[in-house]
Amino acid sequence: MANKRNREIWAKEEKQRKYEKASKGLSIYPLIALALTIAVLILFLIKWAGVYNTSPKVQDYEGPKFTGVQLLVGAFSGDYETITDDNGIGLYYYFQKDRTVAMGVFGVIALFSTLAGAILSIITAISKKHFLNIPAACCGFVALASLVACYVVSLNAGYPLMVGYKCDLTVCRHISYIIIPAIVSLLSVLPSVLATVKYFSVRKLLK
Repeated sequence: MANKRNREIWAKEEKQRKYEKASKGLSIYPLIALALTIAVLILFLIKWAGVYNTSPKVQDYEGPKFTGVQLLVGAFSGDYETITDDNGIGLYYYFQKDRTVAMGVFGVIALFSTLAGAILSIITAISKKHFLNIPAACCGFVALASLVACYVVSLNAGYPLMVGYKCDLTVCRHISYIIIPAIVSLLSVLPSVLATVKYFSVRKLLK
């Protein structure tokens, strides 16, 4: 009986050692996810969309452009008209109001889900509670979906004819760069997904 009990204890300890050894490789994933998530947040500072003059030498005109932060400010304040062109004309002259509001809503969702993912990655990295990669991945997917939705809406949010009153449509047009933070958001999800898959694989060692 004693030998059998000792063998069981030894087998259990051996499984635990294998688990701990295999789980060490998981520690790098939340750090990578955190770095990429911070990159997504930084990209809120760049110009997301607007009316761009592709040939300023042909026609001297600058349309309204907005960053992710400006879109968030508009969403929280309910006023997007602080974003203007070089003549002080507000954003709604160039962008449909309902779709601009929709972009703002998606931007807010993307912000909070990205922040939640970053916080979860920090907690995971510090506590080594690798199961937290699962909700971190979920937050990442929500942020990704929101940014993609924001990008899709932005593609059809403009009033091309309104731009035509101010600038030749062969020179000025609506352009969206929201796809850039969306791509980085996709990259930020991958470490959490890979960590989740590896976590479940490592958990099998304890069985």
